[in-house]
Amino acid sequence: MLPSHGNCHAIFLLGRALRLCQSASISEWIKSARAQSTFMATALDLSAVVTVLLDGGLIKINEGVILESRLQVLSERADRQTLLCIARVLLDCFPPSWIMNVVSNRGVALEYIPSTDLDALEWIGDDLAELLIAVAQPKMSLRDNELRKRLGDAGEYVLIESKKYQGEKVIHVAKISDSFGYDVESCKGSGATVERIEIKAALPNTADRFYISKNECEKASSYGDAWKLVQVTFDASILWKRNIMKKDILDVRMLSSKAVVKLTDFDTDSFRWLDSAEIFPPLLDWSGYELPLPENLEINI
Repeated sequence: MLPSHGNCHAIFLLGRALRLCQSASISEWIKSARAQSTFMATALDLSAVVTVLLDGGLIKINEGVILESRLQVLSERADRQTLLCIARVLLDCFPPSWIMNVVSNRGVALEYIPSTDLDALEWIGDDLAELLIAVAQPKMSLRDNELRKRLGDAGEYVLIESKKYQGEKVIHVAKISDSFGYDVESCKGSGATVERIEIKAALPNTADRFYISKNECEKASSYGDAWKLVQVTFDASILWKRNIMKKDILDVRMLSSKAVVKLTDFDTDSFRWLDSAEIFPPLLDWSGYELPLPENLEINI
């Protein structure tokens, strides 16, 4: 349901009716809202609005009608600020399919809103862009976190598949705990040194940097040459593909523990670590890392 002026005003009237007199049923509630002495009360399709609110879980029936708390408090005065707040709730609960295409880190592209929807939102005026950003940003953050996890998992799975292909014993310690300070332990055989690998997956436009935690840096210093950071760069298409294939891997390279410690060991009187930092390693610090894989590689993500 779009937050048109009529829909927002209808919700105000419904909330006001409940505030004035608790209703035992939906029909009684709608009748009470229509009885309010305003032109809007008789002109609006309150039944249609109630149906959408019920379907969206914003109304409950429990010994009477209960309107979602954010909407119920917006029933004092039908001023612009109240209606804008109702519009915010509606956009949050019923986000239009186009909102993630309209809002980006670069701003708001109102021209991507369908004309009929833009007409319905015209009453919001200059506040529309700010309102759309406020609603979209948490959803964008959630989407970005999901994509980052998908990318990170892809990097770990590819490295593990390569180690198994080489006949090495592998433990995916990241699945056990974040406290290890690396993602994978790998060993070529009895008595061999355990390789402790932190994997950073990247796309071509993010391969120049990565985030690293304080714990990962401490483990790099503690384990020395046994610890390394391996970056796997993928083609951007893996973000919407179900399976990773060998051709999706564009580059694999490594930073030694010494290089990581050099880049991050800089606590001073005016700077200290918290949880993580974004690192832009110099190109010369990287070295190649062999990651043999079967030609018919196919990893489900």
